[in-house]
Amino acid sequence: MTVLMALSTIAAEQTKATAKTMSRCRQLLDYLAANSDAKVRYHASDMVLNIHPDASYITEAKARSQLCRHFFMGWVPKNGEPIKLNGAFHVSANIMRFVVASAAEAELGALYHNCQTAIVFRDILHDMGHPQPKTPVHCDNATAVGIANNTVKRQ
Repeated sequence: MTVLMALSTIAAEQTKATAKTMSRCRQLLDYLAANSDAKVRYHASDMVLNIHPDASYITEAKARSQLCRHFFMGWVPKNGEPIKLNGAFHVSANIMRFVVASAAEAELGALYHNCQTAIVFRDILHDMGHPQPKTPVHCDNATAVGIANNTVKRQ
């Protein structure tokens, strides 16, 4: 799970590989060798779907951005308390097909794609007997959060 973004970048470059691609492959293999005993830890939780979307701005070829999905079962967040993380049950990394104008726009794209995917997981959890409250979405870009919550003035 910790190497999906690196693998996504390498996979996108493999048809037109360069020395930089080989350098990224070596860096990834060095990381895997140094962290061969990595583990994912799961804790008993309230079975509330949590989403942590993320995006990198123009880090890919042709000025494209990358988005990541991290879905985990956890607890309803409480104001003033840090988020309790849990092992992910779904992680993916994708390269956006379009060029975005800012880091906030890349984060908004990641928010959109993650929330669209979450609908399926919410339905499955409901069918399994775990009705879901509003899904907590943890975003690290204040501008994207402001736009999504309609608390900033757009120009």
